[in-house]
Amino acid sequence: MNEGLSSGKVENGNYLKMFLKEKLPERLHYSESYRIPPIIGILEEGYKVEMKRSKSRECGGAHVPSFENVEIYNVINTILKLKEHRITDLRHFRFNSIVKF
Repeated sequence: MNEGLSSGKVENGNYLKMFLKEKLPERLHYSESYRIPPIIGILEEGYKVEMKRSKSRECGGAHVPSFENVEIYNVINTILKLKEHRITDLRHFRFNSIVKF
């Protein structure tokens, strides 16, 4: 794998090193964990892996209007229909368009 990556046929392939789980460097302390996949790629510092855009359109998931992180307590309590001590008056927050009262 590493020979193919560094051959020049893969753009920036020489910045990625591939390892079998059993052959990982000891300094990583990964080889004993059952959560580690059988093949691992490690990039040189300063590089990242990106997926190329495909021609097919994908749904990016459900999107709702943004709201402040401080509203999370009230949002979760409202969604779960919990009786709680409200920190603020819910009627003034933007998530009213997400959650029906």
